[in-house]
Amino acid sequence: MKIKEIFGVVLCVLIGGSIIHFSKKMDFGKNQDRSYYIGIQYLKGNFKNAPESDDSVYVYQGSFEKEADDSIKFTPNPDEAHLFAQRMLTLVYDINGVRDQELILSKIKENAKTWKMLGNSITSIRLNLNIDSKDIEEYYTFMEEISTLTKAEEEYNIVIGGINNWMALSNEQIAKIRAITSTPVFELYKDGELIDSLENLITRLSKIDSYHYISVKNGSLSKENLKLIAKNKKFAGIINVIE
Repeated sequence: MKIKEIFGVVLCVLIGGSIIHFSKKMDFGKNQDRSYYIGIQYLKGNFKNAPESDDSVYVYQGSFEKEADDSIKFTPNPDEAHLFAQRMLTLVYDINGVRDQELILSKIKENAKTWKMLGNSITSIRLNLNIDSKDIEEYYTFMEEISTLTKAEEEYNIVIGGINNWMALSNEQIAKIRAITSTPVFELYKDGELIDSLENLITRLSKIDSYHYISVKNGSLSKENLKLIAKNKKFAGIINVIE
């Protein structure tokens, strides 16, 4: 089967995790079996089980937090650089509503330099906003500016995730996110549980009119439900989060 497009650079959801390994590259052709899981996230402590391959590996770098005095603190993930070399990487950050482009960009450059020194290639940058969907309008300018700056200086794609209550987003809002950055990923769980009834989830997913990925925990959707979700031709695949 001919691979038309490789979308490995956008297949990640890292919430409290550290590494995602992709098991399948995407083909948006009509013959693609869309019910397949296409990515695996190994939560912190289990990432050493990520198999060796030429696929992309997603590495959680840490989180930005705004302090009481309005200063911004960056808490790095423990250094695991020795585990990966000669790989294609996506660096992932929780930015938790922080919109300081200069600070975020400087940290991206710093981390990227470390990984590149080990012979790795950086393919994209994942920023988890960790905001409520009702606040998304306030972040369009930030998303556009950080994406433009990063592409201009380092030629990395910026991928946005971590939008709470994403089911409340309109198709127009989802399309705008994708136009500014890249294909979004929507989590179907919170605190380890599905965020809504399967019926409501499947109904909302069926109506999304932009390419998107979803994430489930521990394979919590049945094969039958995956097939229902995959009927939407704009559905691009599922990432399975393994505890």
